[in-house]
Amino acid sequence: MTGPLMSHRPKQSFILPVRETDPTMSRKSGAPVQPTRKAIALSALSLLLLAGCSIKPEPMTEGEQAYRAYLVRSALFQDQEPITGPISVHEAVARGLRYNLDRRLALMEQALQERQLDLTKVDLLPRLAANAGYTLRNNVSASSSFSILSGRQSLEPSTSTEREGITADLTFSWNLLDFGLSYYQAKQQADRVLVTAERKRRVVNNIVQEIRSAFWQAATAERLLPAIDPLIRDAEQALERSRAIERDRVGTPVEQLEYQKSLLEVLRTLRALRTDVVTSKARLASLMNIAPGTEFSLALPPDQELEPKRIDSELRQLEMLALVNRPELREEDYQMRIGMAEVDKARLRYFPSFNLVAGGYWDGNRFLVNNFWADAGVRMSYNLVGLLSAPTGKRLAEAQIEVARTRQLALSVAIITQVNIAHAQYAQAMENYRQAVELDDIEKRILRQVANAEAADAQGSLDRIRRKVQSVGAELQRGRALAEMQTAYANVFTSLGVDPLPETVEGASIHDLSDALKAVAERWGRGELPSMPEATPPEDLDKFPHVTAKAP
Repeated sequence: MTGPLMSHRPKQSFILPVRETDPTMSRKSGAPVQPTRKAIALSALSLLLLAGCSIKPEPMTEGEQAYRAYLVRSALFQDQEPITGPISVHEAVARGLRYNLDRRLALMEQALQERQLDLTKVDLLPRLAANAGYTLRNNVSASSSFSILSGRQSLEPSTSTEREGITADLTFSWNLLDFGLSYYQAKQQADRVLVTAERKRRVVNNIVQEIRSAFWQAATAERLLPAIDPLIRDAEQALERSRAIERDRVGTPVEQLEYQKSLLEVLRTLRALRTDVVTSKARLASLMNIAPGTEFSLALPPDQELEPKRIDSELRQLEMLALVNRPELREEDYQMRIGMAEVDKARLRYFPSFNLVAGGYWDGNRFLVNNFWADAGVRMSYNLVGLLSAPTGKRLAEAQIEVARTRQLALSVAIITQVNIAHAQYAQAMENYRQAVELDDIEKRILRQVANAEAADAQGSLDRIRRKVQSVGAELQRGRALAEMQTAYANVFTSLGVDPLPETVEGASIHDLSDALKAVAERWGRGELPSMPEATPPEDLDKFPHVTAKAP
């Protein structure tokens, strides 16, 4: 079929002829040629594909896991100051704050959030991308054209592109909408850094509280240990004598069995006391991150420092200090600021996106007249689907703010309750300690009377052992009451959320940190609590819960 409608079809005579040659021989001399770039690239790609397909699960060997265990074990207790003498309560707290792994983890989490903030700040900058590329095709990129008027070929097949090409460009782009979103994301990340700082404060307060409680329990137990071991030996010797009397059939068998039963009950009580001694000291060593099996002793403060300290501040003042300083409430403040920034981000999605683009380009194609050129432009886009979802995102962010506000109110009620409970428990602990001191004094006096009676052969050894166990038990009860009083005293300040340590901890030695903690404890003992800051309203009152009362 011929005619004007079919005359535009390309003919075979206009196609470039393909020369039949041996690909392994040179076109000029016929000598063997080296592998082409195409062959090298295909070989490398094949190797990569084979390597990817050969991947399979490879569990760690037992030897590797054992090596990891040795590394972890050696890293747990390294770079710690040696123990040079008896450890005081302030040194115990200092060691816990320096070497406790929970606090180290809190520090690492804070450092991680700070690094994330640095990365978020980079997102505020424009994009500057450098690109380079290499292309290769197996034939010539040629084309011809025909006239739309006559339908005949108007140009013989030609090309303006090389088979191999190298390109490079440097492109600058800045999206104004992305800049706004990145700005609010950076503000949110800055608040997350503050959130982790408050969580670190909470970890520190908990560590101080646990170490003080464990120290007083371990110190009391350590003081009683020299009295418990001789008493156990006396009870075991009396038990052997009773069994010998029973075997020799001297006296009434029932009386000897009752005597042995009483001695066994005494031994059970004494061994339980000794277990408490060992476990309390091991718990303190764990809180200070001291290697298990390390020998150390504890130093009790003078008796005048063991006297109960009265807290003369009014409960309302303590409640206000807690509402200002507790890390949980400060964390919720920052969470609400994060939520408010999320609302602003949702509002930004109502606006179109403007993208500023500029760049310089280079192309190694020898057919080009200009191998290097630069261009610039502005592009605007509007995500209509995002426009529909923006109100939902805004309502979600506002709901999160309301949840944070309600949670802060609930926490405030719980914190005020904790302050009142801690204050009441400390008052009760002081009374219990005074009563335990009186009971311990009475038991010691009874023990002296029993010892005098035994010397006059008026009493048996069982009664003396029983009385001595009761005396040791009273002394242990006194120590426990002291530990409970000190723990309750620390709970009062923990409920207030005040910081027990100075601003700089990482560079200070154990001795300097211990002295700083001692100075803080002495100020608190004198009733010098942190002062209440002046209430200043913020610029944006919406970040605080709606309450009917007004700040002074």
